[in-house]
Amino acid sequence: MEWQFALYLFAAMILSVPLTWLQTRRYTRAVREMAAAHDDRSKILVSGRGRGKLRGSVAMLVIDAADRTIVEARVMAGASVFARIRRAHELEGPLDDAASRAGDRMTAKALIQATEQFETVLGSRRTGSKRVIARTA
Repeated sequence: MEWQFALYLFAAMILSVPLTWLQTRRYTRAVREMAAAHDDRSKILVSGRGRGKLRGSVAMLVIDAADRTIVEARVMAGASVFARIRRAHELEGPLDDAASRAGDRMTAKALIQATEQFETVLGSRRTGSKRVIARTA
């Protein structure tokens, strides 16, 4: 019985590699689609991550810098590599109260982090920096 548990654990680890790769591809595809759909200098694409012990959430936002509104929002929330990216219409609107419109605590954390990244990008645009790399915790 002991070697069978080790075999199941090894099989789960091997299976997690391609599933993680597929999830990364879905995330990259969603970011590229959003960037292509909103190819405008006044729009900024940011993302944030909310991590918990068992569940997590990633929020991707396209924000209109002129009036600080979320033009498009997508969220990937869940506890496994099977989490899907979905359009979050409820988050679209004013940026300032977006975290209060989040459906759960991890998405609210992701929105707060994305808002901080937006402020960093916006600040660098005002100072004239050519490249921005927003660091996250």
